[in-house]
Amino acid sequence: MLYIKDEKCFLYDGVKLTKTDLSKAKKHPVALLVPPSALYFHTQKISTSIDYERKQGTMEISMYAEGAADENEEYAKAIVSHSLPDGSNDLVELFGITYSLSEKLYGDIAEQIKAIDVMVPAFFIYESLYEEDAPESTDLYIFLGDEEAYATLYVNGKYKAFRTIENFSNLSSQCGWDLDTLKAALKTRGVVEDSYPPEEHLFLTKIQEGLTKSIEKIINSVNHKRGLFGIDKVDRIFLDFEGAKIPGLENIFAAYEVEVDAIEPVCGSKEEKPSLCHDNIGAKYLHKVLKDKLDCANITPYKRKLPFYKKHVGHLFISMGISFVLFLLYMLFLQYQLTSEQDEINNINNQISTFTKDIKNAKIKTEEVKKINAKLEEELKSLKARKSSLFEANKVLPYIQSVSIKRQEMIDSALEGLDKFSLSIISLEQNRSKELKINIHTDLKKQTNIAEFVNYMAKKGYKKSYTNKIYYDENGTYNSIVEIER
Repeated sequence: MLYIKDEKCFLYDGVKLTKTDLSKAKKHPVALLVPPSALYFHTQKISTSIDYERKQGTMEISMYAEGAADENEEYAKAIVSHSLPDGSNDLVELFGITYSLSEKLYGDIAEQIKAIDVMVPAFFIYESLYEEDAPESTDLYIFLGDEEAYATLYVNGKYKAFRTIENFSNLSSQCGWDLDTLKAALKTRGVVEDSYPPEEHLFLTKIQEGLTKSIEKIINSVNHKRGLFGIDKVDRIFLDFEGAKIPGLENIFAAYEVEVDAIEPVCGSKEEKPSLCHDNIGAKYLHKVLKDKLDCANITPYKRKLPFYKKHVGHLFISMGISFVLFLLYMLFLQYQLTSEQDEINNINNQISTFTKDIKNAKIKTEEVKKINAKLEEELKSLKARKSSLFEANKVLPYIQSVSIKRQEMIDSALEGLDKFSLSIISLEQNRSKELKINIHTDLKKQTNIAEFVNYMAKKGYKKSYTNKIYYDENGTYNSIVEIER
């Protein structure tokens, strides 16, 4: 797997990160973490009885009606559903990123490697730290970075909530120390007053104020989720800060009645470089996602294109190819039948001529011969009836051949139009020889191509060409049923 971070590229083998270049993207899946500052977020309670697709549709509507989403922007989005203790409702969260912001942040990389398989909000990564049989606990993770900082709540190893807080750049501006000095002081001296000389107490006070504001935001969010999820208390707090502790941080939490024995660094491995601690957790999470071991809210707008033979249109072309071969074999069989039937008619004509001569000869014979003559006349009638039946069949076969050709021409016209307007389809159904029903599957950017396709088929001379039904599928893309009649 290739892990992208700040335009740098790392190869992750399931154990460690190794710096590499983007040329490896053709051989490996590509994934990255989206920071909270780049996300659009919307949450709503929805009845448990509503299925996933309807929940997704409800959230997509309410994000504009109630969630202040920009109607002029297009969003790559995904939902996460949390069961609530009342059993009748779920708390549904929608995460998204606008296409314009995604292009600004990741467009250059996507252009070079053609696809980014997984883009996930960064606060989901701590799920990778839990085993399937992990003991029940309510855990709080705090990530402190130069430009991004957030807290995220996990209950029994599953993400439940997040909250953005003050990052080090803002904290550095507030206290007047540069980033390196600030982080070095927090790692070694923390927020313990006795660790600072009197002349630095003013700086310490500003640091404490900044951290206290962040912790107050965290506590408010935790208290809100307590009521929703029935949480009694926070059992453990972990700090994701370059593998380091902040001495005295637990005392600020204790002031808000959140007491833990210690706030431990989230990285437990001494072999890890402190600067890569957060990235190792993120890469581990993304690796599990790509191995289908974890579900995720994938909001990538740069999905990898499937090989032609795996696409809906590819499947259809292969099916049509097989159908065309079968059609040719059927035509050859009809031709063989025509030849065989004509030979049989000629044979019957010869028999009729022979029986006619026999009848003429039999008429001059005795009464016994006349009985034989009557029998021969009955056989003659049977042969004539057989000849008439074969003659009618001979006239119908060319008509069947003509109808089959028109059916094939209609299908070929539709496939030509689908290919011209880059439309994918789920199914193609031909009712009788005059009607064709196509279930078209496309994304938002190509929905106008459906109308152009319908107009194209009308210009081809078909009597009717129209869209019967448009609806969303489970991926949030458009499905349209187009009906054509000649």
